[in-house]
Amino acid sequence: MDIYKEKINTVEFEAPDSSALVTADLVVDGVTTPLQVSTSSTEADIRTATLPYLTDEGQVSIVWKFTVNGKSYTKTTNYNVVTPYLSTRWIKKNLMEGSSDDDIREAEAAARYIVQAHTGQTFGKKTETKTITGVGGNSLPLPARAISIDSVNGVALPVSYSITGDGWYLSHPRFGLPSIRSDYYGIHEVNGVIENPYGYHYQTFIRGGKFEIAGTWGYEEVPDAVVEAMKLLVNDYASGDSMYRDRYLVSMTAADWRIQFTNGAFSQTGNVRADQLLGEFVLKSGWAVL
Repeated sequence: MDIYKEKINTVEFEAPDSSALVTADLVVDGVTTPLQVSTSSTEADIRTATLPYLTDEGQVSIVWKFTVNGKSYTKTTNYNVVTPYLSTRWIKKNLMEGSSDDDIREAEAAARYIVQAHTGQTFGKKTETKTITGVGGNSLPLPARAISIDSVNGVALPVSYSITGDGWYLSHPRFGLPSIRSDYYGIHEVNGVIENPYGYHYQTFIRGGKFEIAGTWGYEEVPDAVVEAMKLLVNDYASGDSMYRDRYLVSMTAADWRIQFTNGAFSQTGNVRADQLLGEFVLKSGWAVL
């Protein structure tokens, strides 16, 4: 389940009966914080808890503890803290006036998942360490767009390294050929191959090597083109324009009219203008996190 970062979120728990005593703890990165649990004003078996202000994306857990017939139980609910790609306030004001907050969040989430599935990436911001396998050479493809990198394998990023390819590669400059040509690959051959500890290693990111890259990933702000695509997709969702496509209906005919979709209506986002807006963000296959 999703909750929004930089918002005050309230979560719910369905107690086994209306008289059950329920407590809750928030767990973030191994740190536990007790929560204040209240009974819903409209449903006696529903307990609610308001979470503190969360500023980082990632997974958090709510540990609910309750008693039934004198026996104690525990249930853990996991939530993904995410960045909304379109303001729920904007949606309510411009597209879904009069709708409930739950309906608006559902519309935003539906459009956001379509954008993520179509582009192959997310557009929030997260600070974490990623383990990446080298593919050889002096440029390392990254599994997510890097805003900044703090360290590689626990060592502060040297100034000679740079983030390239609009954040999708970590690169190290080539220094050219060594003075002794035989040391080009870090070896010296005399009646066979002998390791040379002083040899020149041409490949910074050796193939198969593991690299722990600590940094901040994603986007400082959701790109404008993504926001505009979200407006189109949320509008489709709110107006019901996607209803027939969702059911794979190709054509619909009446006595004096006929509706027929092209094949493109059933691929990508289902909205050609949204596809065009998101075109520059669609990733090609080839990145992998191991």
